[in-house]
Amino acid sequence: MRLLRCLIFLAFCKAPAQLTEFTGWSLLRPTSSNVVSYVTEANELLEVRAGVPYQELVLHASSNLATNASEIRAKLVFATAAVDDDCLPGRASEVPNIVLPRVPVPTALDGDTPGVTPAETYENRWGNARFPYSGAFKVCYMDLSGSAAWRLAAAPFDVVGTGANSFEFWCLGDVTIDCQLQIAGLGLKTNWYLTVVPMHSVCGAVDFAGSFDQNVSTITSEAGSETSATHSLGTPVTSGAGTFAVCFCPGYNVDSSGASCTVSEDFVQLSGILYVTEALPVQNPHPQLLFTLRVLCGGAGEGGCPASAEPRIKIVDAAASNSRPAFDALSGCRTAAQSASYMSPENCESPTRCTLPPAVASSTSPEWANLRLFPTFENKAQKPMLYDVCLCLGSCDQSANWFKAGSIQTSVIQVLPQPIVANKVLDLQLLGTLGGWSPASGAAPELKFLDDDEGAFGATRLQRIAESLAGHFCLTNTDCKAPTASSVNGHVWEGIRFLFAGMYAVCYCEQQCRSPVQWSLLEWKLVEGPSRHHSWQRYRGLLFDLTLNGFGLGAGNRVAVFPDGLEGYRASR
Repeated sequence: MRLLRCLIFLAFCKAPAQLTEFTGWSLLRPTSSNVVSYVTEANELLEVRAGVPYQELVLHASSNLATNASEIRAKLVFATAAVDDDCLPGRASEVPNIVLPRVPVPTALDGDTPGVTPAETYENRWGNARFPYSGAFKVCYMDLSGSAAWRLAAAPFDVVGTGANSFEFWCLGDVTIDCQLQIAGLGLKTNWYLTVVPMHSVCGAVDFAGSFDQNVSTITSEAGSETSATHSLGTPVTSGAGTFAVCFCPGYNVDSSGASCTVSEDFVQLSGILYVTEALPVQNPHPQLLFTLRVLCGGAGEGGCPASAEPRIKIVDAAASNSRPAFDALSGCRTAAQSASYMSPENCESPTRCTLPPAVASSTSPEWANLRLFPTFENKAQKPMLYDVCLCLGSCDQSANWFKAGSIQTSVIQVLPQPIVANKVLDLQLLGTLGGWSPASGAAPELKFLDDDEGAFGATRLQRIAESLAGHFCLTNTDCKAPTASSVNGHVWEGIRFLFAGMYAVCYCEQQCRSPVQWSLLEWKLVEGPSRHHSWQRYRGLLFDLTLNGFGLGAGNRVAVFPDGLEGYRASR
């Protein structure tokens, strides 16, 4: 009886479909294209091109294949797979990013897409069979209506093209700097090029983005290598950040007319994502003033920076070498030291040891807050300065991980009015449009004036606070009068009068003014009027000429003589 039950059970159970007597693959090319179709034997190598949307991939076997196309699946694995279990997730042979989540390019080889009809016991097929990138692969097969187990088909596929669909490329959003991308792969040719298309677009299905001087790249180096090449897209058409899908043409010609790699439909392989960066100060950077620096890591909502405390920046002196591509071993940002004009907060101890984390972590626009720079002078005048911003996304102790993200330009703080005339009451203004000015309350900013007739400001003159002023005072060298009023454009000290003409050093402190290191020279200011160093002796009753020396004197000036000298002059006012 027990034996009879077993026989009845076997009679009604469906035998699981197994991939037995695999006889080979067929690969049908896209209609009218220049690639070839293949029909192979069981273990014959197939040579295909990455990204090409092959019309059909056909599995051939002597028997036991599924007859319901909706129940069959195909999954790409590396050619190191040797047994059926190598088709399972988590194995070394598993292929990552068959479909890249951020830029999904559909393919029937993802393990989830059903087959297409007709399905026969000896022949199953799938449409739109795209191989995502170069390498050696095999394909696993599953029949969901049967044992629902993956089976390995032994025949390998040799795929040429770029070596990944997830490369990350970085360029500057600067209309003066070429965007260069370095790619790696297999079987690369000197007439295989790349382009960019809008993010989330399917390569080969949309037009060129048109965001660079060249829609189709030129190869700038390593043109004879089959494993790597450097491509240039030219300069950006407009300044600013952006994010693009990078599409490669593996010698493909969609309609076999003209040359390959000339129209957008030829660029069928997704190779990665291009992030175009920009350094964007939130406030206008002025010497001494606090500002926030925002780094745009690509387009809005599509940034390439980690949203963590890991990224780092350093502000360095501008140099042409800093603008070399991120992959270039000679890129200046790899070895450039933090600029001597960088003031605070503390950041870089060495070119690769920078400790300031972002105040705002973001994948698209991380921010570094409360940055300050010292002023720079030329011919005793403050001048605007250009600085480069170097960025590192992680492992910043390694120089190769630093690259330029953009540049910032400082603006000059103006000391007004101009000119300043001796003995004239005025409201003195520090003007810096849309700067990061501290309010005139709490830890207020402070201003002091130093006598500096020769314009030789230095450490020996820091103690020589000008005494020839009215309406402004300093209790100590680091405790001076706060501004009367403040705005987003600067501060005002009302009711100041310079008693004598001459050169004055204007020194400013933005915060923590009791600390001498927070003070710096802002500008040399020439006060117009007669020199204080005059002495005359004349005889009564005789005509005489009176020579008057000073600064900014002109034919419209007048002289008055008072019996009581200077005090009489003051009284007459």
